[in-house]
Amino acid sequence: MLLALVSRAPWTVLSQVLLAILAGVVPVAAQHSWDRSHPASTASTGSVSEDAGSRHREHNAFRMSGEMSPASAQDARREADRVEPVLERLWRSGAR
Repeated sequence: MLLALVSRAPWTVLSQVLLAILAGVVPVAAQHSWDRSHPASTASTGSVSEDAGSRHREHNAFRMSGEMSPASAQDARREADRVEPVLERLWRSGAR
């Protein structure tokens, strides 16, 4: 930009200034749009660390043990009984 100003190319200077302004406005507008479409993540009552903690629990829920209902246990046993013979056959054949 300085070179354009020194060489007195006003259109180049103007285009560079407008481009610099645009480069600053576009990210701010995108952030504003994102903030408006995700109000829960920008709530003033919660902190970033609390939000990250809840996301961590959400993403790792499969690792947490919990109680299984008798109906779910029965469904799981039925699926295991269906799959185990196939796995046993594959294991014995050495298939990988």
